[in-house]
Amino acid sequence: MTKRFLAALLAFFAVAGIRTADGWAAKDSSSSDPQADRAQGPSIPSAYSDGLFAGESPGWTGMKVLVQVEQGKIASVRVLQAKGSPRFYRSAVDLLPKRIVAKNSTDVDGVTGATLSSQSLKQAVRDALKKAE
Repeated sequence: MTKRFLAALLAFFAVAGIRTADGWAAKDSSSSDPQADRAQGPSIPSAYSDGLFAGESPGWTGMKVLVQVEQGKIASVRVLQAKGSPRFYRSAVDLLPKRIVAKNSTDVDGVTGATLSSQSLKQAVRDALKKAE
């Protein structure tokens, strides 16, 4: 995959977003005060490059995410697509991106009742962050 194609693909996802099969819109974890949100928890190394990075996790609970890194820190996590049952993944998609941004790490507690979706979302974010190294 060429760098131009990947850049165009990331730009498309950032602008348009993707809707899942049940019509549920993508969620964005950006908060009104990102500095306060990132003040807690250990930081990721500043060796991460700034930008937008796509990540995904496989399986029937797989997810596709777009992670924005600013100044070497996780600025936002946007879930572009979630597989599986909405009654399970919705709680993970609503809560985990905010926790990941606040802690600046994927080392956060999963959501009770959405264990597989929680693991899948964290794996997708880790996949995106590997691309930022």
